[in-house]
Amino acid sequence: MTPSTSKPFEVLPLSKIQDMLCGYEHGLFISYDNTFYFLGSNLYNQAAKADTNIQRYYEMVALNEYKKQIRKVSAGGWHNIVVLHSNKLVAWGYNLGNNRVVNTNSIDSRCGADKLHRTHIEQPTIVPLDFDVLDASAGQWHTIALSTKGEVC
Repeated sequence: MTPSTSKPFEVLPLSKIQDMLCGYEHGLFISYDNTFYFLGSNLYNQAAKADTNIQRYYEMVALNEYKKQIRKVSAGGWHNIVVLHSNKLVAWGYNLGNNRVVNTNSIDSRCGADKLHRTHIEQPTIVPLDFDVLDASAGQWHTIALSTKGEVC
C-alpha cells in the first residue's frame, strides 16, 4: 500500500471550527459564527458557485443571508441542506430528477416539492414545501424531512 502524499493544511484555526460535514466529493466546515467554508468538487454546485469547472478548492459558501437562522446542516452526496429556525428547508447542489427537491426519492410531489424544477441549484434556495420542517437529513441520492407535525417526507 502506497502512503498518502496528502499533506494537512489549515482550513480555519481549530478554535473557530464548530462542525464539519462530508458529502461524496465535498466537505463543509462551519465556524462558530455560522460562516461556511467549502472543500472539494463543485461539479454540481455544492459550493454554491456558478462555475462548476472549479475543482478541489477552498472557499466560503454564500449563506450569509441565513447565518443567524441556521438550526441544522447536512451534507448529502452532491448537495447540502440547511434547516432554519423558521422551519424552512434551504438546499443547493445536485437536484436529481429535475422535479424533485435535492436528490430525493423521499421529498417529492406528495410533499409539495415538485415546485422546484432545476437540475442544479446554484445558490442556497428555500425549498417550496407544503409543510414546516423540524428536522432533515441529506443522503447520497435523497433527503428526508420531518415535519413539525411529526410526518416524514
